[in-house]
Amino acid sequence: MSTMFRRLAEIPIPVAGTISDNVVQVTYSVRDHVQKAKKTLSKTIFINDAGLVGSGNMQEVSPEIALSAVSPSGQLRAVLRESGNGDDKKRFVEIWRGDRLEISTEVTDKHGAFYSDDYLSTLSFSPTEGAVVYTAEANPPGKDSSLLDRFRFTPSFGEGLPTRKRPTTFIYRWRDITDKDTILPTPSFSRISVSHSTTVLFGQATFISDTELLATGYEYTADGRLLGIKGCFNRLVGIWRIIIPNAGADVPDAPCSATKLTPSDRSCRSLRRIVSDPHSQSDDVFWLSTTTGGAHAGCSTLHRYNSRTTSEEPRIVLETVWEAQEDSFAGLYLDGLSQRPFLKLQGKTYMACHSMKRSRLTIFLIDVEGGSVFELTPGELDSWNVLGTDGASRIICVRSSPAEPYGIFVLQLNAQNPFSPPTQYLIDHALLPNDVEKALKTLDVSIVPIPGRYPTETVVYKSKDVGTTPPLITIPHGGPHYTPTTAFSAATIALALEGYTLSLPNYTGSLGFGEQYVQALRGNCGSLDVEDCMASVKHLVDLGIAKFGKGQQFVSGGSHGGFLAAHLIGQYPDVFSAAVLRNPVISCGELAISDIPDWAFSELGLPFTPDSLVTPEIYEHLYRASPIAHVDNVSAKVLLLIGGSDMRVPPPQAIRYYHALKARSKEVEMLWFEKEGHPLEGVEATEVGWEVARDWFKSARA
Repeated sequence: MSTMFRRLAEIPIPVAGTISDNVVQVTYSVRDHVQKAKKTLSKTIFINDAGLVGSGNMQEVSPEIALSAVSPSGQLRAVLRESGNGDDKKRFVEIWRGDRLEISTEVTDKHGAFYSDDYLSTLSFSPTEGAVVYTAEANPPGKDSSLLDRFRFTPSFGEGLPTRKRPTTFIYRWRDITDKDTILPTPSFSRISVSHSTTVLFGQATFISDTELLATGYEYTADGRLLGIKGCFNRLVGIWRIIIPNAGADVPDAPCSATKLTPSDRSCRSLRRIVSDPHSQSDDVFWLSTTTGGAHAGCSTLHRYNSRTTSEEPRIVLETVWEAQEDSFAGLYLDGLSQRPFLKLQGKTYMACHSMKRSRLTIFLIDVEGGSVFELTPGELDSWNVLGTDGASRIICVRSSPAEPYGIFVLQLNAQNPFSPPTQYLIDHALLPNDVEKALKTLDVSIVPIPGRYPTETVVYKSKDVGTTPPLITIPHGGPHYTPTTAFSAATIALALEGYTLSLPNYTGSLGFGEQYVQALRGNCGSLDVEDCMASVKHLVDLGIAKFGKGQQFVSGGSHGGFLAAHLIGQYPDVFSAAVLRNPVISCGELAISDIPDWAFSELGLPFTPDSLVTPEIYEHLYRASPIAHVDNVSAKVLLLIGGSDMRVPPPQAIRYYHALKARSKEVEMLWFEKEGHPLEGVEATEVGWEVARDWFKSARA
């Protein structure tokens, strides 16, 4: 196994952070290749106005903690805990005041597993900090239920969320609703039950008063589906206002009324509430939205809603940016906002968030009143992302670059002029062995625009050694509406250090260039994106960075990136000598059992409705746009890496491609990871996949 890959892959990755007063708490994700497991670690860092004062050691976060949240005042912490294994797992709701456990209640019999994902999970304190709302899986029908109820098919939320079928909102209250200083003898516990003509599954709930919630509501399609939501921001998801008439009662089901605030053509997510002064006339809630249907990701709109009134409609703070100038703000491209994105400066409210700007992530400060936007972290290669704020003038964030792992920074804004460059304080960074640090310094990374193909550009990794020209590996991204940025990537860097030049093209359809380019790819997949990728190969050859010839050009990609890699070896068989495909889309007409069957229709220019079927005419259209149409031309040796539990691109496609290549006497191998899903992101699968891919390319070098 590659020692360098392991060392790079085991560098901790910051995934969350809080800053309060002069204390920063950062959570890291770490890969353990010996135990073949991912672990969560935490570090406390102490700062002052001049920067770092000191820090504690990293400590492992208990795997029993499903989710935790700090109250707005900072005095309380709610913990959702799961202990034990399998059917013996016990669940508890805990409220901590500092180091003291104030109250704890077992809720094992109330519901199934707590939700802690990025799409449906909830853990929010009430304004008086006497209750929390959270989301968990409802118990399935019991043995006393009818056979119809017990065995009725219930859709899940798809890839990455196969156990999410019955998200249910629960309120746990331990203080009297009329007297917040009185602790109840026995905490009350209620399940939100909403009577509505449309079945709505709620998540991401937040209190706006002790008797009202705002929540995202997921709706079934007309054919009874819950279309996959992981990475898909075009679903039937709205913002709902829920009134709890008996908020202080201890009842199994709390009958509530709910009103949808958003139109059906907007898919909404990432509810975030500003904690206002109790005497304020506004209590603002923000969320992001994109268009329902169509592209699965794109430029987001930022909305604002005054929850103190029911008469005002939600307002738009930032519109979708259709056309962006080359170096200007191109719009919001992000999965979601940080848990605490707001700042208060000179009585005005701002929001800090990261977004893609061409091929890098950068941090923007948004004036939520006037809609002005200012880039706080301009640069050429550094990528930044926001972890959170202190609610006043400081932002805790992460900076990395293609050859430099994470650095944790505090950005101190100028209260007199927030739209000016902030002061930056480095408070933590990755500690690297000398040989790793030395190896990283041998890489030269640049962003290369492709002439005549705007907005296409590619992130190129190459050795600073100007000796013989190494083979080029082109790595198109998936999505297709995604962007590989200049953030640190262990697997990419490790492969470059094996003696390859790497090209990561952001072709038409990539995020961070304006919505017009997202939409430009729809209906042109399999042609425009393929041509952009091939143009990047030719341009790098023209620059002398790469060359044509046997053993000089390779390609690798996953999902839609695998779709492009398979197209490239089929459409340009004389160029590429080897390919590695990870859960690739091979035949778009065979995605009926995917959790996102609308994807092929949308991306290949066909209308999709819940009653759509793949007719012979539609199949012909999808077939001609698919890599399988070019299988006879393939001459490259092909390695397939397949997740046996992939719900997004069902494995039968790859199996069919494998046998089709075998039948044509092509050189092909397939690795099967039974329990892996679409990303192939398990510790063992990632390492094995990287190692075998490296050896596959090595065997094809000239």
